[in-house]
Amino acid sequence: MVELLRKYEENGEQIEEYTRDGETVSHTVRTLIMDDSMIEEVAPEPSIEEQILTETKYQTVLLEMNTGL
Repeated sequence: MVELLRKYEENGEQIEEYTRDGETVSHTVRTLIMDDSMIEEVAPEPSIEEQILTETKYQTVLLEMNTGL
């Protein structure tokens, strides 16, 4: 069975060391500790209605350019 041997923070990471025998490290898990400055806001995808409206406007402009309206 695997058990958590120790858990600590180092260089902006949370480090968890696991053991099978209670003494030696069998494997290590490193997790980046993120703060608010590291989170990038992503603009939401436009709705299908907004996409259709944008495409319609684009097609209208192209039609006007090609027909000289």
